[in-house]
Amino acid sequence: MDARKGNPVAGKWLKAARVRLGLSTRDVQEMSQRIAVLKQNHEFYLSHNWITDIEMDKFIPGMFKLYSVSVIYRRRFSEVASQFGLQIGDFSRDSASIGLPRTHLLGRAEDPDTENVSLP
Repeated sequence: MDARKGNPVAGKWLKAARVRLGLSTRDVQEMSQRIAVLKQNHEFYLSHNWITDIEMDKFIPGMFKLYSVSVIYRRRFSEVASQFGLQIGDFSRDSASIGLPRTHLLGRAEDPDTENVSLP
């Protein structure tokens, strides 16, 4: 599979999620514009053309755009990312497999945006 292209069903999954919410591609575009303004970062913006291209599996979106999709479609970031081949749940296994030479501190448990990670 071409590394720039996603899972052939990812676009269909995103389109189905959008349609299920009753959103047009223009609705998604407008909502993403609000996110981009709020975050002061244009990378969160999803154009109408970008949405139709991603729904046709033309490329794999970056993390900022995946975030916007997650917020607008009300899906967990890890669920959206997994549709495009990024398995967040593999974090601990992948960390263990590379053999880090030293231990590292984890984030504080009380941080609201901290994800749970199981360690070997």
